[in-house]
Amino acid sequence: MTSYDESGHRRRKRSLIPIMTILICLFAMIAVGYSALISDVTNEVNLIAGEGLDVKFLNENGEIMREGEFSRNANGGNGATKISCSYNRVDSNPPTFFVSCQELELGRAVISIEPSVNSDVKYVIIWYDVVWTGTDPESLYGMDTFLTIGQGETAFSLAEGEKTAPMNISVDNSRLITLNGYIPEDISGMVDEPSNIFYTITVYVEPYLF
Repeated sequence: MTSYDESGHRRRKRSLIPIMTILICLFAMIAVGYSALISDVTNEVNLIAGEGLDVKFLNENGEIMREGEFSRNANGGNGATKISCSYNRVDSNPPTFFVSCQELELGRAVISIEPSVNSDVKYVIIWYDVVWTGTDPESLYGMDTFLTIGQGETAFSLAEGEKTAPMNISVDNSRLITLNGYIPEDISGMVDEPSNIFYTITVYVEPYLF
């Protein structure tokens, strides 16, 4: 088995540059800001593939994905969506923050799955997990993640830890995968502003033999 996992030494954390729109209304000031969700996923460290499989992450040009491309490929190449939030400050009091219900695209890649030489594997099962580094949006904002596999009418979504049904790689060995985050409810009155969020995603590809 060839094992890959993302190393913190290879992950480049990018600083957040706040983007704010200022609204002044009486004695209260409300501003809109964003907290980035960024993961620098590389081709060498984010896959665990079973024996008999050659699995790669590619960008949408069919090239082997380079460091940081997973999050930069999100949203049509505009980069990972950021958590939108606002804050309210009255007079000189400390601000309180508000995170609205929202869906975010966090990363995307094309996964290429081919049988190794002399392998008779025709079907695979895929699943994934995400580990948050530092700030944990699951506990703080109730965020769930899901992985969308494919495009258009044949696309389907996978919850973290959930396994796909057997997928025929002899018919289609290349699929787009998109990591999304979903915050289901509004959260208000937070004392701490949402900060930069970093994650490690690992995708598992297991041979399936009938």
